[in-house]
Amino acid sequence: MPSSGSTWSRACRAFLPQAILIAARNNFPGGSAGEIFLDESEIPTNRSPIANPAQTLAMKYIPIVAGILLGLLFILFASIVLLGLAPTPQLPAGSPIAAFMAAFAPTGYLTFIKVLELLGGILVAIPRTRNVGLLILGPILVNILAFHVFVAGDGILDPLLLLLSALALYLLWSERKAWNSLLSRSSVQ
Repeated sequence: MPSSGSTWSRACRAFLPQAILIAARNNFPGGSAGEIFLDESEIPTNRSPIANPAQTLAMKYIPIVAGILLGLLFILFASIVLLGLAPTPQLPAGSPIAAFMAAFAPTGYLTFIKVLELLGGILVAIPRTRNVGLLILGPILVNILAFHVFVAGDGILDPLLLLLSALALYLLWSERKAWNSLLSRSSVQ
């Protein structure tokens, strides 16, 4: 029987969860804390090492926090416009931004977009409906980026724009397995 310092014992400890090792130690007569009584056939060969619990915990909660943060930002910005919580800024006459907003705001299109932002923000904040919220907010975020590049001309280096884009891209990446079905083409017969 191998001792605790042998290569066999170290290999067992590297591949088997602690619960199995404790059960193996306790269920065989004469077993001590330093001995492992296992046959070679009982060692799984395709088992990866146990993941770091702290890393697994972080990977579970980071998308939740990112979804809540992205959702709250869109809920906040939609609420400011829909509830009239802030005065409408005066735009310079004759500027491309003033022309854009002259067509955008009075027609009700801005209200429609803000309602979609509110709905998308709520859906993104809830983990179960996050992908539907991203489907709603994705085109809105692309239009916000296009507005800053083509109409405002200030580019996309605004920290808030970078934060919104980074959060949305991270959520898309963290849910990449769910999005894979949209990207892969399956034949329907």
